[in-house]
Amino acid sequence: MAASDNAGYTSQSPRASVTPLEEGQTRRVLLTSNGFTTRKMRKALNKLISLRQKEWSECVFCYIADALVAKGATPERTQEEARRIGKMMGFEEDNCRSVILENESRESISETFSDVDVIFTEFGNTFALKFYLNTSGAIDLIPNLVFNQGVIFVGSSSGSIVAGKSAGVAFWKSWDNPEVAGQEIDWSDPEMVAGLNLIDGKSIFPHYSLRFYHLVETKSAKMDHPVITLTDKQALLFIDNEYRILTD
Repeated sequence: MAASDNAGYTSQSPRASVTPLEEGQTRRVLLTSNGFTTRKMRKALNKLISLRQKEWSECVFCYIADALVAKGATPERTQEEARRIGKMMGFEEDNCRSVILENESRESISETFSDVDVIFTEFGNTFALKFYLNTSGAIDLIPNLVFNQGVIFVGSSSGSIVAGKSAGVAFWKSWDNPEVAGQEIDWSDPEMVAGLNLIDGKSIFPHYSLRFYHLVETKSAKMDHPVITLTDKQALLFIDNEYRILTD
C-alpha cells in the first residue's frame, strides 16, 4: 500500500469481511478521533437515533469520563462536559449524565446503565479507561447492551480504541501513561488488554496521519486481526452487519 495521508483502511484488507450477527442482535457504533467534528458524523448519529425508535427528548445520554479523569478532570467538570457534549449532540440537558466507572462496582453497574440509550466514551488516558471498564464489569455489560438491547456506542479517541478488539494499540504512539492510579498493571495479560470488541474483531488507531504510516504498517503486521485507522476528520460507522468510513 502506498503511503498516503488518507486513512480508513484495514491493515489486512481494504474491506475486511464482517461476521454476520446472530438473529435479533444489533450493532450501532460510531467511532471518531475527536468527537463530532464534521457534518457527516452528526448526520450518522441522527441515523443511529432513528433506529433506536425513540424521541430525542426521551433519550438518555451517558458520558463515560474515566479517561478524562485520569488527565486531571474533576467530577464537576465531567458532568459539565456530559451536558455540553450531550446538548451539542441534541439531547435534553436533564438526560445527560456523567459516569465514572472507577466509582462503580459489578453490583452497581447494571442499574447505572439500565435506562441508557447512548454511551459516549471520552478521550484521555486509554489505559485508565480500560482498567476501570474491567474493574466495574462494564467490559461485559456494554457489549450486551450494544448487541442485545440496541444501545448506541460512540467513541472519541481513547473511547474508540477500547471499542476494538485490542486496546494494546494505545501503546503504539506512547501518548498515554500505562500506570493507573499509581499501579503498574500487567498489560501483557490478554484479558487486561482486550477491548470491548464491538467492531467485528477489528482494532482502531485514531489520530492517524502520514507521519504514523510506517508505525502502523510495522505494528499492524504483528497483529492477528485488522486495524482500522481514522484521521481526525474521519469516523467509523457500524450498523448491524455493515460498516463504512465517513470522510468530509
